[in-house]
Amino acid sequence: MEAWLVASEDHELVGELRALSQAGLSPLILAGSLARHELRYALTPSARGALLEALSRGELPAQDAQRAWARALPREASLRIDAYTCELASALLDELLVHPQPSLTQWAQLCQRRDDVESLRALTHHLSPLESEPLLRSLDARAEAMLPAILALLEPPAPAPGVRLERAMVQYADAWWVQIWSEAHAMFA
Repeated sequence: MEAWLVASEDHELVGELRALSQAGLSPLILAGSLARHELRYALTPSARGALLEALSRGELPAQDAQRAWARALPREASLRIDAYTCELASALLDELLVHPQPSLTQWAQLCQRRDDVESLRALTHHLSPLESEPLLRSLDARAEAMLPAILALLEPPAPAPGVRLERAMVQYADAWWVQIWSEAHAMFA
């Protein structure tokens, strides 16, 4: 992980990842975050459209070191990463069920954790089918149903998303875990 951080020229993201590493965030999530959010992948909306179009044709972008590392892992290790993804997604779903009306601060934390799950999925995307997929569909459906009530809580000043979620807003513009910032930006910008 350290070699990837040193090699990256994306100082803004590396700074956030180093702080998260010191706070105890999983190295797997850090690796997936670097793979997904490094500046070369933080696309403008038009570049995002071109990338998605290429992906729909089966054309993959140049492979980053983190995904290459993950693809080289034995299948059992990749399955353990997916099992970890299931644990995190299950904990998020449990939290949504226990707290059906989270505060804006709680929601922002849930959004970041959901994006962390996406970072793990970046490392296991080459596996199919993934055990985590049905669980993630349930989690996302539950969160999407809660989203209108959360958006009603928005008021200035808009919450700041951080580097990773700011970039996820471009990559996953319609995902529930970035909607709060997209809406806040539209309402208060």
